[in-house]
Amino acid sequence: MIQHVVVFRFRGGALDERREHARVAADHLNAMRGHIPGMSQLTVSFDLSGDPGHWDMSLVSQHDSRAALADYIAHPLHLAAKSIIDDIVETRAIVDSEINGKAAQ
Repeated sequence: MIQHVVVFRFRGGALDERREHARVAADHLNAMRGHIPGMSQLTVSFDLSGDPGHWDMSLVSQHDSRAALADYIAHPLHLAAKSIIDDIVETRAIVDSEINGKAAQ
């Protein structure tokens, strides 16, 4: 099982503007749920504090294998969401890791 974690910091200086961008991004990411083979879980969460040192939003998804993660990355729904998010994100960080000690090749 592969876990894909992405944290986002959105454009805009004001907290309200960044939170609105996060809501737009979340809508597009949540629309993928249940539509991408090999993706068993998708969770989008928002930062509660608004602290400038925090990231605005996180995405955690789980994939059956490395191949399933690669399929997700290339999937048209993911590419469409990424295209929209690229216009409103300032920066992002990504970690892909094995969970449950199982990572199919």
